[in-house]
Amino acid sequence: MTNTATRSSSTPVDPNPSNDAASTVVTGSTVPGLPNNGVLPLTSLWPVGAALIILVSAFAARRVRRQTTRPR
Repeated sequence: MTNTATRSSSTPVDPNPSNDAASTVVTGSTVPGLPNNGVLPLTSLWPVGAALIILVSAFAARRVRRQTTRPR
């Protein structure tokens, strides 16, 4: 992927026209980290999500069990 930036005007006027354009090449890598779009992949979040669902379910079941065993 190539990113090119061009300056349309400047004040004061730059006498060197080679300063008015620049480009760079961006390449992906296989190094772990954020992907090119800057968002974490969902596959890395599934263990945390699964643990959170299990914890919430356990607390909810405990609360329901406590309410049903109380004498009235």
